[in-house]
Amino acid sequence: MNPRTFVRLMGYEYVHVPSPRERGIAHACIDAGADLVIGAHPHVWQACETYRGRQIYYSLGNFIFHSRVFDGLSPVPNDPRLQEGLVISVQIRPNHQYDAAVHVVRLTDTSARLLDATGSAPIQTQMAALAALLAGPRLPYLRAYFRQTPAIARQNVRIRKEHQTAVAGSSADLLKVYRSFNGQDVMNRLAAAVIGHLEQ
Repeated sequence: MNPRTFVRLMGYEYVHVPSPRERGIAHACIDAGADLVIGAHPHVWQACETYRGRQIYYSLGNFIFHSRVFDGLSPVPNDPRLQEGLVISVQIRPNHQYDAAVHVVRLTDTSARLLDATGSAPIQTQMAALAALLAGPRLPYLRAYFRQTPAIARQNVRIRKEHQTAVAGSSADLLKVYRSFNGQDVMNRLAAAVIGHLEQ
């Protein structure tokens, strides 16, 4: 049997630690038979992990993306993370097992340049630390994830307002927008409020 890859649009934008929901989805994909899971959507690279001997890459970041057009969406002006991306090379062995390697690219408006070991070392170091975080006890992971939630909550409010403006032709359309809230959004907003209060 050949290796099965599952690619999914998932994850909150502009944060490096994937949510508990995304991790649950990725783990369920592996449990259902996927050999490799690759996520996309956050516009920044996210942590990767090994689950049941299989690789999960939650986000590869940008690759071909004119970030100046969308720079206003990032919570960080001229966000340098939008010029960082990952490329995954996968070598399938005769026994249908695989080896995967991560390569770091630097993006410009016209190209993506593969970085050498020296240039990619800072990101590789950050990725190794995040992989260790995901492999470790759950509480430190949850702390790291929920530390990001103020930024996630602000981003979601902004996107939702723009979406409401786009679809608010009727009360029924607006109700559909509010129904699009999910449990993770509610948890993010609550955690953002608590973290904001504790840090005052």
